[in-house]
Amino acid sequence: MSVDLQALIEEAGLDAKAFVASPPWVGAVRFTAGELRNEGLQVGYDPQPQNPYHGEAWGKFTSGLKNRLLALAKWFVPLPSGSSNPWTGPAVRG
Repeated sequence: MSVDLQALIEEAGLDAKAFVASPPWVGAVRFTAGELRNEGLQVGYDPQPQNPYHGEAWGKFTSGLKNRLLALAKWFVPLPSGSSNPWTGPAVRG
C-alpha cells in the first residue's frame, strides 16, 4: 500500500495536507506506522522519482486486514462535498 510520509513532507517545509490531496487525489486517510506494524505489515521509506516522500506498507492484504484498516483509518483530508467515497463507491486511489 502506497503511503506518503508526513514527517518527511513537513521537514521539507511543505504542507502535508496540501501535498497528499493534490490532483488527481482529492482526499486522504491517515494511519500511524505503529498501527500498520501492529497489523503485521512492514512499513518503510520507498522514495519514487516523482515523490521523494513516498513510503510503502508491505504485506498480505487479506479481507480481514482490509476491514481492520478500514476501522483504523482516520480522515486526514476529507473528501470534498459531492465526491465519491472510496469505501462505499468507486475507489479513488489504489
